Amino acid sequence: MREILDQLDEEYREEEGLSPIEILYSYPQMRVNTLARLVAEYPAILTDPDSNSLCAFAGVIPVTSSSGRMKNVHRRWSRNKKLQTTFCLLAKNTLSVPNAKMRAMFTKHRANGKREYHAYRAMSRTIIRTLCAMLKTKRLYKSVL
Repeated sequence: MREILDQLDEEYREEEGLSPIEILYSYPQMRVNTLARLVAEYPAILTDPDSNSLCAFAGVIPVTSSSGRMKNVHRRWSRNKKLQTTFCLLAKNTLSVPNAKMRAMFTKHRANGKREYHAYRAMSRTIIRTLCAMLKTKRLYKSVL
């Protein structure tokens, strides 16, 4: 698996900048298997990082349906379950790293009475936005504590 990622790294490497594989791998708790699953399930992240489409594809954004008087917010049924599981596990693993922002987000959702899995999905949205911002600016992850 590492050889495949190295081939992708050489293919997408720009002349003066970092490759998208290096940028994504700089995120804390991003392991080789996690990165390989992300690239395999959503290869468009290497060429066109769009956080909204990735969140929708992974199913971490809820669906809101409203019709005049009623408003209903529910879980997205059409989603890539493997990618959703990957991001939720990445969010769970991120709690083991000293990251004050993620820990505060998790405790806020749990204090509001949300289930643990809901908190992980909310953290996944933040992780996806962070990864796409890193790819757009072509910068490695830098923790701000």
